[in-house]
Amino acid sequence: MTLDIQDINKDVVVRLMEAFSVANHGLLDSLMSDDYIQHNPTPNGREPVKRMADILQTAFPDGRMVINDIVAEGDKVVARISMTGTHTGPLIGIAPTGKHVEMTSIDIWRIKDGICVEHWDEIDRVGLLRQIGLKAILRALLKSGSRRQILSFAREQGIMRR
Repeated sequence: MTLDIQDINKDVVVRLMEAFSVANHGLLDSLMSDDYIQHNPTPNGREPVKRMADILQTAFPDGRMVINDIVAEGDKVVARISMTGTHTGPLIGIAPTGKHVEMTSIDIWRIKDGICVEHWDEIDRVGLLRQIGLKAILRALLKSGSRRQILSFAREQGIMRR
């Protein structure tokens, strides 16, 4: 049985999400172009993606990503993704709360020659922060070092404008 290009492209995204969920930088590098374009507030390139994978891996070491739905058409792949985990590590200056959380997203990638070259997403970042809890966020904001880290992350992720 021969795989068509849509199946090959879906496999690229499945491997990308597997690499992202465990912060496997080598595999991420092999699945994204040097000039990876983000159509969201995250800066372009591989490094911001690897940085986000590290942040999530540290904050949610038991984190698990599930692709609930995946569809491919032409050179695009769309996936509805859920990430679950327990907040047992620091998250952008927010101390661990021990809360089990779920974050959802809809992502679109453009694939060229077996490599992800562009990405669009809608991620429920605010929902994640709500689940972690206002008390934990306010506590972190009161610490000046944490405040800068949180505000910088919120701006980078489009949660807050500059």
